[in-house]
Amino acid sequence: YKYFKITAFQAAEAGILDFAEIEQAREDLTAEQFTMLYLAEGTDSGKMLFNPDSIKCIFENTHVPRNGKKYITADIAHEGSDAFVICVWHDWEIVKIYTMNKSQSKEVNDKIIKVKNIHGVPNTNIIYDADGVGSGVGGYIVGSIPFHNGGSVIPTLERKLINGVWVQEKENFAKLKHQCYWKFAEKVNKNEVSISKDCLDYEIQIKEELGAICKDMDSINKLGVLRIESKVVLKEKLGRSPDFADAMMLRVYFDLTQKRGFSMS
Repeated sequence: YKYFKITAFQAAEAGILDFAEIEQAREDLTAEQFTMLYLAEGTDSGKMLFNPDSIKCIFENTHVPRNGKKYITADIAHEGSDAFVICVWHDWEIVKIYTMNKSQSKEVNDKIIKVKNIHGVPNTNIIYDADGVGSGVGGYIVGSIPFHNGGSVIPTLERKLINGVWVQEKENFAKLKHQCYWKFAEKVNKNEVSISKDCLDYEIQIKEELGAICKDMDSINKLGVLRIESKVVLKEKLGRSPDFADAMMLRVYFDLTQKRGFSMS
């Protein structure tokens, strides 16, 4: 016997299924269900970074305090992305989400400045994806924090003795992006993150994206390195870039650096 894997898209190209039916299924099903039924891939909830029950509750977590510091996290639309996403936070609640189509640096800067002025967010509490178009933001918003996905992992407070010298121990993440996703998932899974009902227009996209993000089990099992699956895999699951999830996970950077007393800016 031989095994053949045929996805729904291949079936549609062969005239067996209708593309409209596939797109409707993508809207109606969770990312995990769509992956299993239409992309012919097995799924394992143990691989999911975000707990499905916690994802369901993220718009219902009214117990999360809406006070404390205000922050802006921004995923800048660049090549391969669908949207420029800005999240405004009151502590650990997203109170407002703004989106734009792919934009040039000047438009991105103007939008972030407008949003920060509306919500009273200090420059030092603004973080943005600095890869691609985002590389030009810092020159306009002095004090804001550029986030590089491939940046170095932030060391923990724990120290260990190496060759007679006490050094801070790094957690075994592949890159900064993977560390921040992991730590953000820990907050979500403890139901310590909330999204205001004012953001319900984006509920489906957010829940799909968080549900699609999985651990890279090959990296974990073979190398002992913690990482999430690549953006290529995520795009195949979602049919788009995970722009909302990428903007949201940036929030945890402030907690990581404040606890350790330094930042990348």
